[in-house]
Amino acid sequence: RKTIEDAQVLLKRDVTSCSVGVYILSRLIDEINEGSTIRSLVRQRKIVSSFRDESLKSLFTLGLTSVKQLPISAVTNDPGRARLMENVLQLVLECLLFDFIGTAPEDSTDDTGTLQIPSTWRSAFTSEDLLPMFYDLAITLPPNLSAKA
Repeated sequence: RKTIEDAQVLLKRDVTSCSVGVYILSRLIDEINEGSTIRSLVRQRKIVSSFRDESLKSLFTLGLTSVKQLPISAVTNDPGRARLMENVLQLVLECLLFDFIGTAPEDSTDDTGTLQIPSTWRSAFTSEDLLPMFYDLAITLPPNLSAKA
């Protein structure tokens, strides 16, 4: 929780600091989702569940809000803002790749590409502007960034 608060302080500063803060949050999501071989499985699932329930949706919302606030023209003309957009898109992706139901990748041999999200996230996905926003990003962003959209 302290790491999230510290990273969010960076989000209120200049573009470079904001980009670092978003990168830290993205890596935190990945690290928590990945698990630890040091902790017991029960302890790890408690940490993951707590993080999922208390922080993940707000980080996903933060990512979506940030994507909406970054003007495409600024992203294409400013390398710092382009890096920020890349990190924000990675943050959103890490949120979507999160193991919501608690199955490790090695538990399943089939790769169905199914997205499992909590019902409390429904409003974020039923928003009328979500898909058009990502389609617009995929079309207008430079190729290195549009692949993440």
